[in-house]
Amino acid sequence: MFLLLKTSPKEKIDSYEGAENEIFLAAKKWMFEPSTITVDFGKKVIIKATSSDVAHGLAIPNFQIRERI
Repeated sequence: MFLLLKTSPKEKIDSYEGAENEIFLAAKKWMFEPSTITVDFGKKVIIKATSSDVAHGLAIPNFQIRERI
């Protein structure tokens, strides 16, 4: 299970109930950092995404996630 939280660098978000890990994702010109995210099957994670330049898209088709960051 993924929970995608779109945040600004100054915004603080408390932990999501049941999440086992937080992943910080930075979107910038033509890349994401980290470029690959691997999660064990069945683990609940929070993805906190920020963009340092323009709007970016993030899609994780198997989880029906398609968001603009």
